[in-house]
Amino acid sequence: IMKQLQQKNGLRVVEKKIYLKYYEQTIMTGIELIARERQEQIEKHGHTVELDVFHNNNDELLMAARGLIDHKYGLIPDSWYNDKNHDVNKMMKKSIVDRLVIAGALIAAEIDRLNASQK
Repeated sequence: IMKQLQQKNGLRVVEKKIYLKYYEQTIMTGIELIARERQEQIEKHGHTVELDVFHNNNDELLMAARGLIDHKYGLIPDSWYNDKNHDVNKMMKKSIVDRLVIAGALIAAEIDRLNASQK
């Protein structure tokens, strides 16, 4: 597969990590990438629905999603700049595709938070 990708796209892959990232993004659908990101937010960073209900009840998740997509229409919540689990500068340096994936996962988290708040 790697040789096919190299020949097809003229790529010279020097690291397996680079190859895997490229391969995953070309094969996985948008919804799959968003679901994987949301799972990582929960498992790796501990951003569970329960914590979102408690900590993000003032549209922080939506503000962050908008801010990742376009600074003109949204702002990353100020509190996220001081939180070790939100590396805002790192997020903003990512490609537009990566930022859209994160934004999609934040929107999914907001939907889950709203549903949990209604119970």
